[in-house]
Amino acid sequence: MKIEIRKSELRKQIKERNCIVVIVRNGTLNHFFKESYYYIASQYGWDCDVWFFPEENVIITKGYRPIGSKLPIEIEEKFKNGGDINDFLKEIKSRS
Repeated sequence: MKIEIRKSELRKQIKERNCIVVIVRNGTLNHFFKESYYYIASQYGWDCDVWFFPEENVIITKGYRPIGSKLPIEIEEKFKNGGDINDFLKEIKSRS
């Protein structure tokens, strides 16, 4: 069962922890982001799924109306055929 997070709560968390928030396009990197435990909904319904990586201070969002910065295409291309999630997160941090 997924837990709903309000956008205002997520924004507060981002501000307090100075998190890096990245949008992963739908249909990409599915090997990393299969099932999430959290999602954001709005008046329009489901917006996006959310993955938290507190040890890296990174939040990933993926869906119809995600929040954050777009994932650089170079990182997407590098990891599209596999790889390690920890290397993926380190690459995101190094570019931010």
